[in-house]
Amino acid sequence: MGIFSPGGDMKSHVITLAAGVSVGFVLAKLLAGVPMFFKLTYRSKKNQSGTNTTNLQTARAPPGDYKLVIGARQDLQMGKGKIAAQCCHAAVACFEDAQESNENILEEWMDQGQRKIVVKVESEEQLEQLYEHAKTVGLITCVIEDAGKTQIAAGSKTVVGVGPGPASEIDKVMGHLKLY
Repeated sequence: MGIFSPGGDMKSHVITLAAGVSVGFVLAKLLAGVPMFFKLTYRSKKNQSGTNTTNLQTARAPPGDYKLVIGARQDLQMGKGKIAAQCCHAAVACFEDAQESNENILEEWMDQGQRKIVVKVESEEQLEQLYEHAKTVGLITCVIEDAGKTQIAAGSKTVVGVGPGPASEIDKVMGHLKLY
């Protein structure tokens, strides 16, 4: 019996056809790597004339790999959830900085899937060195200080974020660190 057999109910044939088309559409999108139901977007800040405001005007970033690397301190003995929260703070802070200072790199990073990597930092001293090195090279960077409401003392520097930016440049600062 075929899908449109003479003895079948027309309503069930239409439902079967619609389901087949839907499944085919979803599979085609998944196999093509195209987001289906949502796309992450961000809003840039606009000045009164309606144009984007940035601290740094640059040409469109060249194609290549972009990423954000977050270094989490190991000496603080933070729990997994605490480290996750601190890494999220760094990702948001770096995103906001990129949104204000270099939308072209932010757009490239967003288009490439927002790659984020977490690495181990051994001490506050190493964290500060990484931050200073990233600033010197001109990369987006931030240090997160804890509020002290749960596991560690207020003002403790917990993580450093570097990027988003060109992977080759970020690797010069963070590439020697071990994955978390």
